[in-house]
Amino acid sequence: MKSKLLATATTYNARNYGCDDMEVGYLSDFFERMLTSLSTSVLRKGVYDLVDFEGTKELGIDSFSLTIMRTGKGERSEWHGLFEAANRKMEIAGTLE
Repeated sequence: MKSKLLATATTYNARNYGCDDMEVGYLSDFFERMLTSLSTSVLRKGVYDLVDFEGTKELGIDSFSLTIMRTGKGERSEWHGLFEAANRKMEIAGTLE
């Protein structure tokens, strides 16, 4: 069995509500990194302010918060994320492979 820390995050079903293309790309990358870092935790749901993460200010995404939830168990886990900032939001889903 492959270690979850070495797994590759795959995202899909990204729905954008008011974010520009650059924000969508940076938020998608951030979501993938969160999947990898949270993969070995028992977390089911968490809320994060991106201002607390290094590099988000330079990318212009520090005003967003992320609510992330895991559904399913074990190899069938799926993650759902909601990024929100002022009048912009993005919903995204992903898995680890």
